[in-house]
Amino acid sequence: MRYLMRPSTETTPLFDREDVFLQLDNLLVQEEKSSVAMHGLGGVGKSTIAYAYLERKYNDKVFDVCLLVRGETELSLRQSFTDIALGLKLDGAQQRRYGDNLALVQGWLKSTSDKWLIVYDNVENAQTIMPYWASSAWGKAIITTRNPSLALEPAPVSLEVASLDDQMGQQFLFCLLDDFVGRRVEAKKSLALALSRRLKGQAVALQNAAGLIREDTCTVEESMTKLLTEDRTAHGFDEITAFWDFSFKHLDEDSLAVLGVLSFVAPDHITRDLLEPVVDGPLPDSPKVFYNLVRLSEVISMGLLSLGLIQENGDLQVISLNRVVQTQFKRFLGPEGRRTSFCHAVTLIHYAFFSRQFSGTGQLLDDWEICAKYAPHVISITDCFLEERAHDDTEAFSVPSTFHEFLTICERYMRATGALNDAEKLHEAKELVG
Repeated sequence: MRYLMRPSTETTPLFDREDVFLQLDNLLVQEEKSSVAMHGLGGVGKSTIAYAYLERKYNDKVFDVCLLVRGETELSLRQSFTDIALGLKLDGAQQRRYGDNLALVQGWLKSTSDKWLIVYDNVENAQTIMPYWASSAWGKAIITTRNPSLALEPAPVSLEVASLDDQMGQQFLFCLLDDFVGRRVEAKKSLALALSRRLKGQAVALQNAAGLIREDTCTVEESMTKLLTEDRTAHGFDEITAFWDFSFKHLDEDSLAVLGVLSFVAPDHITRDLLEPVVDGPLPDSPKVFYNLVRLSEVISMGLLSLGLIQENGDLQVISLNRVVQTQFKRFLGPEGRRTSFCHAVTLIHYAFFSRQFSGTGQLLDDWEICAKYAPHVISITDCFLEERAHDDTEAFSVPSTFHEFLTICERYMRATGALNDAEKLHEAKELVG
């Protein structure tokens, strides 16, 4: 069998990570380790490296079957194994039978003679991933995580992915700017080196910097100089925080509203229809940009996408964004801004559940597909809600009454799929909402 899973959207561009590829080869092929935990700070490109390695090894026919598993939550893990079961066309695989599909995939991985490689992406802890861990004489696994302790369990060895060094960051920035560089290359190289140093080689920040330079009406040199001389004393000379604030301050009102919603939902697979409610008039307290499809498309393609803040698969109408962008933007918003964006996200998700597609019968099976599609976003905003409520200074983080309504539906769905820890999280949020 030959089978390759790909992410639904493009990730941060990969630039010269051959050193990491060689280390992965050494651990997984030469030393015959069964798995490796690839850890590092957010935004350094762990997922991008893992996806690229997966595809290269498939194309080189080192592995016959290469699989992707979203490792953040129980629900994402269970859905990933259902996607694998259906993709491999295993006998008995069905969309709604998560537990059975997991057993089918694990059984196939243990019994097959095909060489396989699995990437468990964005894993937070060992407890969540262990029921979904796969191993066999023919199989290998890569974990991407910010948590280095996963090198103790379940992976036997770790590999730290560092940020790009100053020189590599400079070259990466030039690669992103491509045809924009023009003449006076040496002067630009000096500025790009300083900018790489300021952004500490963080790939996602460098991608955003390239977008800002491209969109600026000034010359490349003038744009780089502006990024380097922006005042950062307000952040205690925290270079990264100051840079992100500079970037976000240049967004218009509509872009701020859209990025605000995107910062609260599950970042890896956001279907455009979530942002495009088909209604006769605006929903309560929601920005008008979500009801003007032409303007929304402009914001997504000519605003957020061109600045490197999001990625999009135009064919599938799917958006994704880096967790670093989400974290930095929520910090930038402040408590009141976060509450406002949270409420906008709740309104859109509530409409997605209770639109004309929703049966209203009260029977979970009638609305299974809608729950499967939007439940990851419910988990994401629930995590954000619980985080806000955990801080003493955010007890006033009020939420719309509609939040409780789809928490109830999704809790039932989580229990039906066997994602019991996720169900308990939703129940806790319901208790706090009252």
